[in-house]
Amino acid sequence: MIIGSVPVFVNDQAQALAFYTDKLGFEVVMDMPIAQGVRWLTVSPKKGGTEFILFPPVMAGSGGAEEMQRRVGTWTGIVILSDDCRRDYDQLAKRGVQFTAEPKQQLWGGWMAEFADADGNRFQLVERAAHMS
Repeated sequence: MIIGSVPVFVNDQAQALAFYTDKLGFEVVMDMPIAQGVRWLTVSPKKGGTEFILFPPVMAGSGGAEEMQRRVGTWTGIVILSDDCRRDYDQLAKRGVQFTAEPKQQLWGGWMAEFADADGNRFQLVERAAHMS
């Protein structure tokens, strides 16, 4: 089994799409209109990998939109693995990704840096320690 997709709650799908493709280098997996001004939009670091659903709260309808809106701009709990956190940090920072700090080596031996997307959703960029690979 693999994880197929995870939602990332965004206010503006076009702005989010630009961030994930232009700055992170993700690929569009699916882009399909489902309602006026709303698309089923997924991106992934590589096709076949876990997809991020760029999910605007309005897709939840009147019953869940308010709850979904509270999730925009929070810590996602999503970890993006890197084989070289410091290299990827440098490349992403040059593309305009905003990090909270430079990568730091963690007590468990790996490296980590946190960044945010255009909506303020926070992610961790992590390089596992050699003994954890």
